[in-house]
Amino acid sequence: MSHLVPTLIAYKNSPQDWVDKISRIHNVPEKVAKKWPDIIVAGGLYIYKSWLRTMELESEEAEAVKEFTCGIAAEIAVFSAEILRHPKYQWTALEREQLQKEGKKAAALTTALMSKILRSCETEIIAIIHRCLENVGWQVRSKIFDGLLLERRMESTRALGEALKLAETACKLQGWEVSLVERPLHGRQDEPMKTVVEARQALFEISRSVLARRRRSYQEAKKAPPPIIQESASDVTTKV
Repeated sequence: MSHLVPTLIAYKNSPQDWVDKISRIHNVPEKVAKKWPDIIVAGGLYIYKSWLRTMELESEEAEAVKEFTCGIAAEIAVFSAEILRHPKYQWTALEREQLQKEGKKAAALTTALMSKILRSCETEIIAIIHRCLENVGWQVRSKIFDGLLLERRMESTRALGEALKLAETACKLQGWEVSLVERPLHGRQDEPMKTVVEARQALFEISRSVLARRRRSYQEAKKAPPPIIQESASDVTTKV
């Protein structure tokens, strides 16, 4: 379906050019300009149009950015409609009915359903990559945003680049065309990750709490008087 989103693909191929234009024209930091495509994809075209009216931009460059933004919005609308009609994603039908009963408008409904589909697709792709990398000796330690933190096992004979190519091939065989690249860790690979440290601490606290409860239960059980066993008449007769 890539033919439905040529403007979005053009942005993907040369994002910095558009980021620079948006940042300069709207006088916003680069990190804010990078969020524009995400805002438009999420159904936020009205935000951009309101900014245009406020700034009253007339330059040719501003017009180019306006066409770029509106182009993405139009393409995403067509793309979303095609995706929602696709047999693979008919599992969203029940969700659609529920949202309609809640009075959701068409735009909000589409955004909600597409969000669920995107999460489902991401999970599927990550699972394919995870299995492939594990099979060639690269252990997936954690998922961080749109990336994976990997650790090479001792028995692995595959270099990282080769492992990533195999994962790309595995995705393509399942109908997903993805590109995987190694990101620099800037010398911070040995620093403890805050989320991991916090998760371990939370797990330790839970374990300690469970252990304390078990210890108290054991102590209370020891202090309790032994149960009285009533001998039946048959038992007494047998012993005699």
